[in-house]
Amino acid sequence: MSAKNGKIKANNIKKNDQGLYTAVVYFYKCKSTGLYYCGATIDESSRRSSFKNLNYSYGGKKIDEARKLYPDIDNEWEYNPIPVMSSTVDDLIWEMDYLERYLISYYDSFNNGYNSNMGGLGRGGRSKILVVEKNGNQRIFNSCEEAARIYTMSPGNVYHYCYKDNGHRKKNGMIFLPIDDSTTMSALPSSFFSTYNITLP
Repeated sequence: MSAKNGKIKANNIKKNDQGLYTAVVYFYKCKSTGLYYCGATIDESSRRSSFKNLNYSYGGKKIDEARKLYPDIDNEWEYNPIPVMSSTVDDLIWEMDYLERYLISYYDSFNNGYNSNMGGLGRGGRSKILVVEKNGNQRIFNSCEEAARIYTMSPGNVYHYCYKDNGHRKKNGMIFLPIDDSTTMSALPSSFFSTYNITLP
């Protein structure tokens, strides 16, 4: 996903004529190899220009090497954009993350293609979520979406609660924590686990 340091600034996301926040999830297919690169961006024109600039490191070693092997970008690389729209920034980011990961999985572009990771912001909707409820009960969910269904929330909001403020956030007396994300986990204060008596699986 095209976001510096894995972050997207809300004021950089554009709205369309209907007042919806917009982004693009996309894939490139190399015609010579039949292999894919999948991505997501809030600035399609800038991201496409970057792909054509072979002096620019685009999305990891694999795609950079492929672009240099097949430098005729306009004729060699098939580009397919998929518009994404949402009424809130949180939901837009969650949908971008989810769809980018879906495409990478569908086209197997991590294991057999040009993606250098599994996509998203490294914190996708499929990350396991630990929720500490008001009464102290702890529940583990397999995704933001699964937790959102149980607590009647939007997946984008759950995503936001998990990753804002150094990796965890209280909301309505509950704490949301992504337990598959080692970067987020390491950012937590050492007192966090003893305070909430958390035992991870």
